[in-house]
Amino acid sequence: MRFLLTSVFVLCFSAPAQAGLVFYSSGHDIFRADEDGQNGTAIVTGVAARHLAYNPADDKLYWVSEAHKRIQRSNLDGTNVETLLDAGLSQPVGLAVDSVNGHIYFSDLGSDRISRINLDGTGRVDLITSGLGGPRGIALDVANGHFYWTDEDTDSIRRADLDGTNHVNIVTGLDAPRSVAIDLANSHLYWTDAFAHNVGRSNLDGSGRTTLIADSDVTSMGGISSGLRAIDQITLDPINGKLFVADGFGGNKLIRANLDGSGIETIGTGNAVGVLFADVTPVPEPSSLALLGMGLLGLGGTRLRRRKDNQTRST
Repeated sequence: MRFLLTSVFVLCFSAPAQAGLVFYSSGHDIFRADEDGQNGTAIVTGVAARHLAYNPADDKLYWVSEAHKRIQRSNLDGTNVETLLDAGLSQPVGLAVDSVNGHIYFSDLGSDRISRINLDGTGRVDLITSGLGGPRGIALDVANGHFYWTDEDTDSIRRADLDGTNHVNIVTGLDAPRSVAIDLANSHLYWTDAFAHNVGRSNLDGSGRTTLIADSDVTSMGGISSGLRAIDQITLDPINGKLFVADGFGGNKLIRANLDGSGIETIGTGNAVGVLFADVTPVPEPSSLALLGMGLLGLGGTRLRRRKDNQTRST
């Protein structure tokens, strides 16, 4: 008896389960919530996280601990915490992940330098070691070969090439810039100013500067204080047109608004110093309907082959 094996695969995918998640740090623990702030839960405790970053290439959450002087990462559910760097750090505050080239950029407020390491913590390179005055937040524009950072002592936002060369002042005359984020689709730069108590925006070259959210725009809600007290990290969801701001150390709230500064709402309470939006829509898995279809096709093919074999033997 001869057999001819023929395989047919039909892949059907179910709809994605979620659109994105918000991660925020309290200066002690890291929390995860839905994009609207609901269903918040602590996923990593006792790490004293400051700024947060997400790497879609390995689906990991990264953070820097100013108090513990280390850079760490974990799975998105908080498991498998790894320490990537815990030596040669004075007061690390900001970080950003280059998922294309496999690098982590970070600022050290204590030593006034900006450095880079590989995703596993190896290969440290100090990119900028002079001319800095209080570097904090970092944002990457890998497509154009740049990174931006906030420089608190010089009250500015500056830009350099990814190798740390060609420094340029982009936005000057700020009070205490803490964090910066980039909307590449619209060529916009966003930042938080802790002493001016506002959120600003400009074009990537610094032109078109405007204040999006002022201190007076944030009203009290549910016992939460009005205004912006000590805003720190800012993160963007450009697909849904949203920005998120952590207002900790007296502000005790997590704020969400439209990218133009309208539609301000408080979506969380607590001492939030770091906030991150992560578009973590999973790769869809084959649905049960697709698996059933594959089984039926296989069964039909087997029956057809048996019928042809029976006809051959009868002749």
